[in-house]
Amino acid sequence: MKKPSLSAAQTEVDGTESAVNTEITPEEKNFLRRVLQKHFLFASLTAEERDEVIMRMKKEGVEGGQVVFKQGDEGDCCFAIQSGTFVVSIDRQNVKTLGKTNTFGELAMLYNVKRTATVKCTRTGVLWEISGRTFKKVMKLLQGRNLTHLVKFFSDEPDFAALTDEEKQLLSSSCTVQKFEDKDQILRQGDPGDWLFIIQSGRVRSRYADGRMITLEAGSLIGGLSLINDWKHHYDSRADGRVVCLALGKSSLAKLTPAIKSSLGRATKKVLLKNLSFYDQLDAAQQNCLLDVMEEKTYAEKDVIVSPDEGLDEARVFILLNGFVQVERMVESDTRSPRG
Repeated sequence: MKKPSLSAAQTEVDGTESAVNTEITPEEKNFLRRVLQKHFLFASLTAEERDEVIMRMKKEGVEGGQVVFKQGDEGDCCFAIQSGTFVVSIDRQNVKTLGKTNTFGELAMLYNVKRTATVKCTRTGVLWEISGRTFKKVMKLLQGRNLTHLVKFFSDEPDFAALTDEEKQLLSSSCTVQKFEDKDQILRQGDPGDWLFIIQSGRVRSRYADGRMITLEAGSLIGGLSLINDWKHHYDSRADGRVVCLALGKSSLAKLTPAIKSSLGRATKKVLLKNLSFYDQLDAAQQNCLLDVMEEKTYAEKDVIVSPDEGLDEARVFILLNGFVQVERMVESDTRSPRG
C-alpha cells in the first residue's frame, strides 16, 4: 500500500496545500537536507518526505537588530538558519546564541504554547521558514506512523502497563517522538515547564544547580514536576549517546484521564527517589513500597518541618522540590556550675 504523502496529509489537516517554492537552488536544497536530517523531529521522515518539506520552505533575509519574534507571541512557524547570528533571550536574559544550521521556533507549535523566548538577529543573515501549516501536517503524519509502536512501548513499561488499551492509545497519540544525538540538550534549567519527556531508548544525564548528577534510562520521565506544577525546569538534561524521547506538552495534559496522570506522577516520583543514595540498593518490592507511601506536602514560610522532639519511630525523609529551608542545629545548654 502506498504511504500517504505530506501533501495528502496537509489537505486532510486544513483543506489546503502549502505553496511549492520553485526558486530554491540545488545548493540550498542540499543545505536544508543536511539540516533536516539531524533535526529532532524531521529526522523521522523519509528522504522523500523531507524533500517535500524543503520545497515548501520560504527564504527570508534578516537584518542585524531585527527581532524575529518576541517571548509571548503566538507561534505560527519555525526557522532554519542558513547564515547570520541570532541571540535567544528569556525574561530579557540572553541564554544562547544560534548560527548556521541551527533551528528555532518549533516548541511553540509542537506543544501549542506561546513563544517561550525572544529571538533577535545580531548579524545579518538568511532564514528558511517552515509554516505552521506544513509543520502540522508533518506532526499528523508522524503520529499516525508511530502509534502502534508507542502503544507497545507503554504496554511493556511497568508504570504504564496497567492502563487500558484506550488509555495507552490516548497517551501515545498525545506524544511526539524526538531524537537526540550525544550531548544534545533536552531540557534547560530555567526554561518554562511546558513539556515533559519519557525516555524511550538511551540514557539521559541530568545536572542540578548544586552539582548533583543523576543518570536516567528508558522508561524514566524528565521534566514532570515542572509541567505538573507550572514551574520552570530546575535542572539541565543532556543526551548521553543517542536518545529517543516521547515529548508531552502542557496543552495535551488536560485531555488525559486520571489513570494516565497517576502513572505519569508515579514515574515522576521514581526520578525524585533516585536522588536518595540508598534507593538503587532496594529491591523492586521495596522501591514500590517507598513509592506508595511517598506524598507531597506544602509548607508556609517559617513552618517547622522537622524538630528534635520527634522520636526514631517518627523519622522521615524529605526531598525538597521547590523553595528553600533553613537547618538550625540545636546545642544542648551546659547546666554545670562555673568553676572558680
